[in-house]
Amino acid sequence: MRLSDPFPELTLQSYPVQGPSEFETTVASPATSPNRSSRDYIAWVQGALNHALGFHLKSTGTMDKLTRRAIMIFQRRNCMSDNGVVDRAMEMALQGSLKVAVTKAPMFFGLDTYIKDANPNPNWLKAKTETGISFAIIQSNWGVQQYPRFFNREWPKIKEAGIVRGAYFFLRLPQYGKWPVDPALQAQAAIKTIKNLDQSDLPPVMDIEYSEGEGKHKNPPLGATGQQVLDGVRKAWRVLKDAYKVAPILYTSARIWCSYVGNLPAPDLVESPLWLTPYPFSEHKPAVLDPKAFAPGGWYFPPPVPRPWGDATNWWIHQYQGDSDARRLPGFRQVDMNLFHTMIEGTTGDRVRWVQRRFGIAQTGTFDAATKAALIAFKTRKGIDPTPLVDPRTFALLCWSNP
Repeated sequence: MRLSDPFPELTLQSYPVQGPSEFETTVASPATSPNRSSRDYIAWVQGALNHALGFHLKSTGTMDKLTRRAIMIFQRRNCMSDNGVVDRAMEMALQGSLKVAVTKAPMFFGLDTYIKDANPNPNWLKAKTETGISFAIIQSNWGVQQYPRFFNREWPKIKEAGIVRGAYFFLRLPQYGKWPVDPALQAQAAIKTIKNLDQSDLPPVMDIEYSEGEGKHKNPPLGATGQQVLDGVRKAWRVLKDAYKVAPILYTSARIWCSYVGNLPAPDLVESPLWLTPYPFSEHKPAVLDPKAFAPGGWYFPPPVPRPWGDATNWWIHQYQGDSDARRLPGFRQVDMNLFHTMIEGTTGDRVRWVQRRFGIAQTGTFDAATKAALIAFKTRKGIDPTPLVDPRTFALLCWSNP
């Protein structure tokens, strides 16, 4: 899984650090009709950009070159016109990003890997006990190409280690206007590899990214409309849903969904939980596992959410580091690192409504007393720790609880 940013100049490492972030996530949002040229407003934008992108702009209140460039980066990552001007649409997107502050919720780390990572002898139990890995997702297929030897060897070991496990397949998108393989056949091949899933497992994952997964400049053009891509994605999605009786998880990014699908309405697909990029931390560097690295004012920023899924909080897993040096993980050489979006009391947004639908209670969009009671009852029935939060294990069970 290699979903790289199509704008290589937009990495944090190429962005100058000016000093500690002065932004506080409790800063008030601007008025409905603010003076966008005022120093106070520009300082608010600078702080919001720091939070959204993990940058370290000084809150000077001056629209300098670095601030303008940061605005363009934010616009590109959120599928907006990259004109460097903050309008009402960008302002609302910045406000949405402020709702995704890293909370005091427990942090759960996971990894994903595929056969070309060439991990010699993964020790899943030690990865769990020594580094706190709580979930792992491995590749089953690239299109119709199966990896049964790799998958069948590692799949049972993950469960034996007490790690929540998941399986993903790479959906090959159109090239020069034609699908290389019918999307339905690709999904059927994945089912053949994955076989049966337990309700303690994550639902099957469909990987939707650049056509051959090797970056923008190495790919042939799709030559297909957004509707054609969406129709193919939906075709594969339906095969998985019919087979497993549950909406699959979708791995993608806001950039991909905008560029390839055009943010077309997808009311059926939005039942699929999202696993998103991009990477706040450098690739090919030691795996970042220190919770302090995710504190406000650091390099971490949450992933932008594709428009059909609603608000900026509606994601469940963030692949925050690709091709990381995994030698701290026994038996691993290279993996992608992931953060689970833990849900606790007081959480709001479309993600909460997704949970409430599975409980059959009022969709208030707030983790309120009724949601807490329903969650405790659900976890008690399932025989797991009834602490009122949604962690990876609870999330897996919820995915199989169709509304």
